[in-house]
Amino acid sequence: LSEGRTGTIERVALADMLNGSELVFHGSVESSQSVGVGDVDDIVTRVRFQVLDVIKGPAALRQLDLDFGGGELGGLVLSYSDMSVPSVGEEGVYFVERVSGQLLNPLYGWAQGHLLVRQGARGKEIHTYDLRPVYDLQPGLASAPELSAGTAQGIVTVKTWSRRRPMTLNAFKARLRQMGGATQ
Repeated sequence: LSEGRTGTIERVALADMLNGSELVFHGSVESSQSVGVGDVDDIVTRVRFQVLDVIKGPAALRQLDLDFGGGELGGLVLSYSDMSVPSVGEEGVYFVERVSGQLLNPLYGWAQGHLLVRQGARGKEIHTYDLRPVYDLQPGLASAPELSAGTAQGIVTVKTWSRRRPMTLNAFKARLRQMGGATQ
């Protein structure tokens, strides 16, 4: 039995995403498991992260479990459109809206708060969840409200004459910290 549900997510500004996140961290996914919660047809996918570096939030955090709506349990599949659940083995930078409590997707702006780390020519580089390289951050960039296409306003995924190579992970984290994401 399969059930699909849809969601509509508004595009958010990078500065709002950083300021509105309780936790921003660089980490890797250790495990993922579907579990039942509440009602018999309520399924979440519990993702366990190894926290490698905290950009904003409690610095002593080393491991974190987050629940994402949907999953597969006992032959029942529950899925949500536009839901990007981190995969086992992936490395990324995650903007967590709230660490505790029940949210359909705990990442701020859903896919907008789910960035991936990939090995590049100059070391580790940052990419959007759909593997578009990030070239720059423009935190002041904002436009009229619109639906999300998976990338927050201010995350630049188009090459410019001044940025011909994707941002390295270290440069990305340094810029977030400059914007106010210092650890507590």
